[in-house]
Amino acid sequence: MAEEHCLCLFIGEVLITEIGRIQRFAGMCTNHFSMMNVHLAHPVMGNLLYFFDTVDIILDTETAHPDLEVSTNGKAVRDSGRNSGKSRGLNRFDQDGGILGKSSITSGRAFWMVDVGRKVGWQLGVMREGANMKGKISYKPSKGYWVIVLCGSNMYGAFEDPPIMLQLSSNPQKLGVYVDCEAALVSFYDMEAQTHIYTYRECRFNGAIRPYFNPHVNRDGNNGSPLVICDVKHSDFCT
Repeated sequence: MAEEHCLCLFIGEVLITEIGRIQRFAGMCTNHFSMMNVHLAHPVMGNLLYFFDTVDIILDTETAHPDLEVSTNGKAVRDSGRNSGKSRGLNRFDQDGGILGKSSITSGRAFWMVDVGRKVGWQLGVMREGANMKGKISYKPSKGYWVIVLCGSNMYGAFEDPPIMLQLSSNPQKLGVYVDCEAALVSFYDMEAQTHIYTYRECRFNGAIRPYFNPHVNRDGNNGSPLVICDVKHSDFCT
């Protein structure tokens, strides 16, 4: 498991030019992508609580990459920073450091909140049940993932096809994930700033989806804090 794979995967896909050549990341951003935060239709923050059922997410240790440490209450996950040597079973992530929530979402609206703190790397979103969990994962929606990412402390992105860079006005520390199965969308929010981050639309879930978490690699202790699933309170939606 390595954060470099996430970073290289994201940057590598961004760097594919319109004529099929690969250029340096800075040149690609300048010449082919305007760094932007896409504001799409989404529920007003102050009214979110009335639009969905909050989901009590418990992490599924049976899906966890062997090097991840999960809290006893199933609400927090971090990279251990070492090779555990645990078995890499059929239902586990074996290269990228992911873990799923136990809850399967098949209909309606759902919301959960994750404290990312000051981590320098993470991924959050949802995965279609049955999507690939082995080897080098492609996080495109066409592959069953609807995920946003932080890499290298300040590079935010959405794994659209092609990927999109997200320019945020602040570094979110507490994120909300909102799913509407009937509207076929997945939205992400900065809960402290009470702002919308990004929305995947026209999502082809084609069945059940599950919450997805990746705390990214903890190298030399610089990304050792956990992703923590928070209790959702009405006060989280009101200024």
